[in-house]
Amino acid sequence: MGVTIRDLAEYCGLSVSAVSKALNGYSDISEATRQAVMNAVQELDYHPNAHARALKGGRSYNLGVLFSDDSQSGLTHPFFSAVLEHFKREAEQEGYDITFIGHRMGNGRVTYLDHCRYREVDGVCMACLDFDDAEVREVAESELPVVTIDRRFQGVPSVMSDNEGGIRALMDYVYSLGHRRIAFVHAALPVHGSGKRQGHRAGAAFPAPAAHLHPHVRRLQHHRRQAGRCGIRGQHSRGCIPGGV
Repeated sequence: MGVTIRDLAEYCGLSVSAVSKALNGYSDISEATRQAVMNAVQELDYHPNAHARALKGGRSYNLGVLFSDDSQSGLTHPFFSAVLEHFKREAEQEGYDITFIGHRMGNGRVTYLDHCRYREVDGVCMACLDFDDAEVREVAESELPVVTIDRRFQGVPSVMSDNEGGIRALMDYVYSLGHRRIAFVHAALPVHGSGKRQGHRAGAAFPAPAAHLHPHVRRLQHHRRQAGRCGIRGQHSRGCIPGGV
């Protein structure tokens, strides 16, 4: 059996209540006492009991991630893989675990919301989803705290990329280098909900400096890197050699 908070208190010569306060950052504990407790934590290799912490605080310290995309790229997605990695790092820094929400649980099928409730997640991060899907909407409209990534949905808090501004800045930079024949390799625009409108706006922003671009601009819709390479090779084989990609 691992070291308990009572063992920690006995080792420090303090009450269980004082140790608990020191561990949880209460202001009525002196810095010297707090440091003594933290030193003992290291020396005894003490780890809080997650189940007990959840019962006491009313939180599971578990965050759900609901992620899927049309290409089924999973965690190899060229954009969202990095976003989710940073989300994971920040969550762990704050003491949270991550659970990926899906339809499968053992051999059975569950809804996204049922999976969230089964895992007792404190909140859900939703990314790259079809918000016309009834099960996705069910989670977004539930009692759970939800945040969306790069998608606005019915007043749910969201973290948005400035796609239009980014594309304009990119095109201005490429043009400043002297390139006029430019290939723009990108994923297919979303075909659902607000993502479709956002994707179209981002796509429309692509030729922002069109007044000074050579009319020969190629937009190649490819999602994976290998497919993008093949698309560029195809342009070469037809004599359409871009100066910048």
